Amino acid sequence: MKKFVVVLSIILSAAFFFQSCLDHDFDEPPIVVNSIPFDANSTVLAVKALHQTGKFIKIDQELNLHAVVIADDKSGNFYKTLVIQDATAGIEIKINKTGLYTNFPIGMKVGLKCKGLTISDYEGTIQLGLGTYLDGSNERLSGIEDALLSNYLFAGPTGQAITPIELSIGALSKPYLSTLIKINNIEFSRADVGKTYADIVGAKTWNLNLKDCGTQTLLLRTSNFASFGNVVVPSNNGSIVGVLSIFRTDLQLYIRDTSDVQFFNTPCGGGSGSGTLKSIQEIRALFTGAKTTIAEDYKIKAVVISDKDNKNINAQNMIVQDANAGIAVRFTAAHSYALGDEVEISLNGVELSEFNGLLQLNNVLASKVTKSASGKTVTAKSITLADLNANFEANESQLVKLTDVAISKSSGTTYSGTAKVTQGNESIDLFTSNSATFSGLNIPTKNANITAIVGQFTSKQLLLRGEYDVETSGGGGGGSNPVEAFEINFDGLANNATIALAGWTNQATVGTRVWLAKLFSGNVYAQATAFNDTAPEAEMWLISPKVNGATPKLFSFESAKAFWVHDGMKVMISTNFDGSNIKAATWQTLPCTIAKQSDADNTFVPSGSIDLSAFSGTYHLAFVYNGTSASNTSTYRVDNIVLKNK
Repeated sequence: MKKFVVVLSIILSAAFFFQSCLDHDFDEPPIVVNSIPFDANSTVLAVKALHQTGKFIKIDQELNLHAVVIADDKSGNFYKTLVIQDATAGIEIKINKTGLYTNFPIGMKVGLKCKGLTISDYEGTIQLGLGTYLDGSNERLSGIEDALLSNYLFAGPTGQAITPIELSIGALSKPYLSTLIKINNIEFSRADVGKTYADIVGAKTWNLNLKDCGTQTLLLRTSNFASFGNVVVPSNNGSIVGVLSIFRTDLQLYIRDTSDVQFFNTPCGGGSGSGTLKSIQEIRALFTGAKTTIAEDYKIKAVVISDKDNKNINAQNMIVQDANAGIAVRFTAAHSYALGDEVEISLNGVELSEFNGLLQLNNVLASKVTKSASGKTVTAKSITLADLNANFEANESQLVKLTDVAISKSSGTTYSGTAKVTQGNESIDLFTSNSATFSGLNIPTKNANITAIVGQFTSKQLLLRGEYDVETSGGGGGGSNPVEAFEINFDGLANNATIALAGWTNQATVGTRVWLAKLFSGNVYAQATAFNDTAPEAEMWLISPKVNGATPKLFSFESAKAFWVHDGMKVMISTNFDGSNIKAATWQTLPCTIAKQSDADNTFVPSGSIDLSAFSGTYHLAFVYNGTSASNTSTYRVDNIVLKNK
């Protein structure tokens, strides 16, 4: 009996073991590795070389690619789109289907048969699709229809890694479009910290600004359909991975999801990014007479009241003011902040000291400063010269206005050097650097109202920001003084900022758009366009300060166009513009070369030297753009504006 039990036990055990083997073999699905049924005979770069700007090219060659999916539609930030990349380049594929990620996820190697596909671009980004369709009167690239997709796109093995190319913002360029890149030591602009990636409530796709610890910026664009659109962006610094794209001249980065954003480090400037905000008055109170280093995580927020463009202040210096006080900021190198910029300065580790009596934040790194806005104004404090002299330290580095004062010099008649400002029995020095753009203008012969920065260089002094700071009622100089020359290249202005240059007028006479500063490949220029305007018509004017034509002048500039559909820009001159009423003035078109349809997009064309000798009085020069949002949407750019004596 025992023997039977043992035998039965062995039989049952063997049966269980055999059944287990069968369960394993039949219940667990076999591992399937997709293989691409053809070899590659071309590259993404070679296919992109077939592209012609603004045209739809049908590919008639047998060009077969192997590449890896670097972006799919899983998060919603890419819509009906796959982005693929091989060792040479990357490209977008437009497909009329959603849920692409289920069959072609990120990291899958795919095969693409290009014959029969269409290559074109959308505002600069090269794309592959299949044929075209009409969107109103505009021809657009069609996506590959789902029913035809299997003729062109083939799934391969998954788990294929593409290592992002590590680049700085300044190194980004067109060859890297539609490829996976990584940028280190980057963060969101302080003005964007606290925002979400997209506007879910308003259902708007929008741009946020990324910045490095210098002056370089990059747009991060996120669709309001992205699953992470309502996530608040981080305040720290770190690395970001994304797919590089372009819209017209604006480079843009798209992330796949928030795992691409690894911001865990201290923000630029060494502060926490949310350091304790202090008033300038509180910071000034920290100075006890000896040089000190600020050890706390403090920051100030203030408006730039100095004007670097008129060069009456050293290129490394800047004066900022908040509601109650001002202070000088001395950088370690020339800065790029313009009059009216609102800045936030991290003070941890910054030296607080005096230089020839002037209290300053010294040796400030550019990375310590973040611009949050432009075009801000500070109202000058109206004060008598007696009160200013009696309370000089309390008013140091602030903007003040003195009325009915006399300006005189012991020798010479121009602003250059040291003049005296007198009001009753009180006087103070007015210093103007020889490098100032207005140093050669004559000082007024009659009493004037002046706005100036209160400074100190061993003795008390005032500093004008430009000739516009002097107003006379009876002529003889100051605010009525026309300029003799200027050179404008827009450097230092932030991307997409409204152009606000001292003495210049930037105004819309039709619609609401004005000239904007644009940054591309490290170059800043002025741009006007009616593309995507919400108003039906646009007319925008960028007008120079009043020019003194007593000495014959030569005028020149460079212009560029993009996405041409109409001649939308002209350059004009007026001898009776009053500084405010554009339509009441008489304007005459100047003969000059302006970028035209046959010129390459985004290529600056010299205007030629424009002789203004025929205009011997005073005059204003103007760049005028006209367009409509429905059809006349050409984009125009202007740079390197020069006015000089003949």
